Amino acid sequence: MALTMEELQNLLNELSGEEVPSQARLIELSSEIRDNYHEMVETTEKQSGEYEELRKNFNDLSLTSSKMFRQLSAQQTKQETDEEKQQLSKSESITIEELEKGAKF
Repeated sequence: MALTMEELQNLLNELSGEEVPSQARLIELSSEIRDNYHEMVETTEKQSGEYEELRKNFNDLSLTSSKMFRQLSAQQTKQETDEEKQQLSKSESITIEELEKGAKF
């Protein structure tokens, strides 16, 4: 598990303190810092890959969503136009029928 910032700071303080650590302790400290660095790099690379995948998925979903909304809008507009034509045709036929009925009298 990666070291916290406080833990890393404590290790660095021990390295730079007035008391010189033993050779074994120097090796141990540098090893901990190195391992932590490698773990952080691996985690960052993994998260970058996951981010790129999520970003790609988001862009794909946004594009698909946009296409769907445009299609729905076009269908709705066509349906409204058809309904308007139907209504207009109906009102014209009613008017013609009324005129015909009026002409029979």
